[in-house]
Amino acid sequence: VHLGENGMWGKDTSFEVANRIPLLISIPGVTKANTKNRNFVELVDIFPTLIEAAQLPAVPMCPRESSGWAFCTEGVSFLPLLTGKGPTHWKNRVYWQGRWNFDNARYNAYTVRTDGYRYTEYVEHTDGFPREWSKEPKATELYDKKMDPGENMNLWNDSNYAGVMKDLSEKLHAGWRSALPRGIFADD
Repeated sequence: VHLGENGMWGKDTSFEVANRIPLLISIPGVTKANTKNRNFVELVDIFPTLIEAAQLPAVPMCPRESSGWAFCTEGVSFLPLLTGKGPTHWKNRVYWQGRWNFDNARYNAYTVRTDGYRYTEYVEHTDGFPREWSKEPKATELYDKKMDPGENMNLWNDSNYAGVMKDLSEKLHAGWRSALPRGIFADD
């Protein structure tokens, strides 16, 4: 929640301060006290983690086109991260989205966060994630999280970051499935 950071009050922004939350989890017999992990996890990952910890049947991963599916998940269990028996690589980015009004029009803000950057594109409002990213975004944001952890200097217009913006835009357009650890899908 913004409490004056970036000149804002409230939670309705794409800034990390409004979207990042602490995650504390304790699973008896699995987690050790005072253990910290700096891997990316998302709220959608909590449900499959609890299912696996309870030794219940796994929830199926949502297919690319999931409309009509009664029950599936876009998350992946992070139990292997808690037990130390995890894969050799993990998600290297996470996503979030929101809706905003600019110039009497509605826009969706789609964000990708990597270890070094937060990148957001504001596109005309649609119902759900764009199937095609054919339109130019109304606006973009790029923050170098190592140099500017408070996200005070938008680098969208800095030519030194053109390659970073291109890479992050491609990752954003590729969607959440592209960030999952290998081996999640049968076609991996």
